[in-house]
Amino acid sequence: MRILHFYGHQGANGVTSYISDVSRRLRERGHTLGVLCRADCVLRQESGSKTYQYIGGLHRWHLQRYLAQLLQQTDMLIVHSQRDAEVALQCARVAGIPSCYVVHELSHNAGDLSPVADSVIAVSAGVGGFLQQTYAPAHLYIVPNGIDFATLPTIPRDEIRREYSFAKDEIWLGFVGRITSNKNLHGLIQALGMIADEAPQLHLAVLGAGKLERQARKMATATGLGERVRFMGWRPRAETMRIVAALDIFVFPSLEAEGLSISLLQAMALGVPPLVVDIPSLVGGPVQDGVTGWLCPAGDPTTLAATIGTLAKTNTVQRQTIGQVARDIAYQKHRIELVVDAIETMAHETIQRGLSL
Repeated sequence: MRILHFYGHQGANGVTSYISDVSRRLRERGHTLGVLCRADCVLRQESGSKTYQYIGGLHRWHLQRYLAQLLQQTDMLIVHSQRDAEVALQCARVAGIPSCYVVHELSHNAGDLSPVADSVIAVSAGVGGFLQQTYAPAHLYIVPNGIDFATLPTIPRDEIRREYSFAKDEIWLGFVGRITSNKNLHGLIQALGMIADEAPQLHLAVLGAGKLERQARKMATATGLGERVRFMGWRPRAETMRIVAALDIFVFPSLEAEGLSISLLQAMALGVPPLVVDIPSLVGGPVQDGVTGWLCPAGDPTTLAATIGTLAKTNTVQRQTIGQVARDIAYQKHRIELVVDAIETMAHETIQRGLSL
């Protein structure tokens, strides 16, 4: 098959990792893959990628013309996230090319376009349930996100901890993502500040950047955490995974508009037990409280602080035991091969439905 991915957002994130991993594995199976993305998106580095300039709403006419040309050599268009997605889906409809819309987060903003596509993929059971209840798409595929185990670091954990000066008697929590309001880093820092005195062994590594980073740094100082919160900035994907592998606990404090975090799955695959806020998109997901990680009820930072305080009293063996179960679940249910299998099935079925009309 000739498959074209479309992504209309800038930068690098879990969606770009998803597209990169899926594309690579589909090529290995003999398919022809292309990517059309914004010129300021990391996917521009992908083999066979094409780019377009995003200039407010003025670019849409040019994008339509460009897509019309590319679709002439395409069997299937897969559209990710919402920016410019309507343009892409409409172009596919006009060209008579089967389309699939991948919904990467549980929100109306993301889900509103699901009725426009020929097929819809939800990246978690929680997102799938939301789409089914709200939009009832005719052809919905629930395909939980996956990761490529072949890309995980193999360097011994102790060696990485020495490299980044993570002391043996310290418990390092980790946050990975954009520093924006919905990712709730500020809530995590506030929670740590509440138990800073009673749990001096706790430290936090922040891997990412964003418009609220300055505010987060000020909060770390104001709460008395100081250098116990280490802002490490944006790092290349491979280095980020190396640092995550050295953590004691991976924290996912997001409160809204999430799907199934690639960073969360990577941490689990690395044997790092996760602590996540129990949000709707994770319902039926890989984190089972006390088994593959810990779930914290959504609420104010006091609840998160109490949960972290309890985890600070666990010993290394307890954390590693849960981390190993988390790794096993990630391997059994979230390998990238399983995602690619499902995408192949979806594509064949969608194309076949179009031929039978």
